[in-house]
Amino acid sequence: MSGVQPEILSDVANSILNNAEACFESCGIDVPTEVFVSHMKPPDDCCDWMAVWVRDIVPVNPFPRVQTNINPNCTEVSMGVLMSLGWKRDCYPTVKDDRTDPFPGGDVMQAAADALLIEARTMWCCILAAYTAGQLLPRDPEPDGPQPDIVWGKMTPNRGGGCAGWTWDFTLEVPACCWDAPPLPGSGSGS
Repeated sequence: MSGVQPEILSDVANSILNNAEACFESCGIDVPTEVFVSHMKPPDDCCDWMAVWVRDIVPVNPFPRVQTNINPNCTEVSMGVLMSLGWKRDCYPTVKDDRTDPFPGGDVMQAAADALLIEARTMWCCILAAYTAGQLLPRDPEPDGPQPDIVWGKMTPNRGGGCAGWTWDFTLEVPACCWDAPPLPGSGSGS
């Protein structure tokens, strides 16, 4: 299984998350309390968090076009991993369910919006700088070996209850992996 890099999804997710944390820290923005990688979208609860997660995995050839029929030549089919980097803040102004608090004033809403817009711009610029500097993706040790790549997607605001934040979608290309199929149990091979 040489060159297969089974840990590449975890490596990329952790690299993006570490860079995202560094982006906020270097710009004096508080890093969310919970920072983690998930294999799927985190629960949409109202906590202060930042995460990278996988949305879908699809076959692609050539990247980023989705391939619907798999060619038996596995070297031509890469893995397209649709992922997201997202964060939520638990301080978005809102009216309480029992309506005991008045609707937040314009100045309070403006301050919350300004903070979220600053975070979005900071993350966008900082992550793309890390990407173009070559420090975001793990590289194949072989110079001519297959290298992963990313297509950056949209960043979408999200909110619910007293929380608000952003989700930034991207697609990771993981180069094709070919290996011999393992022997079936009881087939007598390998014994």
